[in-house]
Amino acid sequence: MSRKCLVLVMGLPGAGKTTFSEKISAKIIQEGSKPVVFSYDSFLSIEEQESIVRNGKDMKHVRQRIYSFIDSYVSGVQFLPEENDEIHYPSEISDDCTYVIIDDNFYYRSMRYEYYQLARRLNFGFCQFFVDCDVTTAKKQNAARGKVNSVHEGVIDNMALKFEPPDPMKNSWEAFSFIIHISSTSMEFPIAMAFDMIKIAFNNPMIDNKEEKQLSADRDRKICSLSVIHQADKILRKIVGYELEKRHKENFTHENTNQLFRKISEARFKLLKDMKSGDLSVPEDIQLKIKKQDENGLKELEKWLQNLFLEECPL
Repeated sequence: MSRKCLVLVMGLPGAGKTTFSEKISAKIIQEGSKPVVFSYDSFLSIEEQESIVRNGKDMKHVRQRIYSFIDSYVSGVQFLPEENDEIHYPSEISDDCTYVIIDDNFYYRSMRYEYYQLARRLNFGFCQFFVDCDVTTAKKQNAARGKVNSVHEGVIDNMALKFEPPDPMKNSWEAFSFIIHISSTSMEFPIAMAFDMIKIAFNNPMIDNKEEKQLSADRDRKICSLSVIHQADKILRKIVGYELEKRHKENFTHENTNQLFRKISEARFKLLKDMKSGDLSVPEDIQLKIKKQDENGLKELEKWLQNLFLEECPL
């Protein structure tokens, strides 16, 4: 049985989970590997899910059957559907897919934990992506999918109240978690960064013995580094935007503005490249504050980056 990596994608209905899953799947293929995407809605349509609830059937049993199917697939054993099974199981899936992407709401932590246990049992990689979207935006995007493919707004409201986001500081098994913030004004997915995280998860499989403790510190450092680089990218984009707006107000000519844009963009890309390669390291005290979600961490990171940016690109 070849090693795999389980990639969980969670979030409210309409948050953008399926879009993210498709984009990261395309990136994996582009990089020369094979992914498979299991979307909860492909096993049961929205209408079928609502019908099961109306008829008083147990949705927990449905979820367990889907889990059993995925368990069988990644374990390389035959799966036997139940008699009169309502679930639409995929019939043709390549058995050599390295990355197994599971797209579901996963609003309870317990729903995710069983997949972590599966990864640990099979010595697979494991990571989570939380597509964090505000309720208003989720409702708007849900409605845009059309009546057949959308859920009732009340479902989104109820799920938002129950949602248990990843908490790596409290639960060590959620260390490989990455939050993607989505809003009505920002629908950008950090696909390159997400792919880097998935590769780290694949290369650092879950281990069900004492060796896990010895490897956890190294994994935590790698995850923290990815998170810091993601925040640095956002800050550098902000700096670039600020400098361009500042020159615009100073009535720069079009030609001078283009030259400036090229200059500061090259500086931004170089700083990010050096951080990713390890040639440039964020001070450990700043990394620690960001890991602990200390609000001063981002402020200190921004100040540190501004100084480096001005050294790299004097303006």
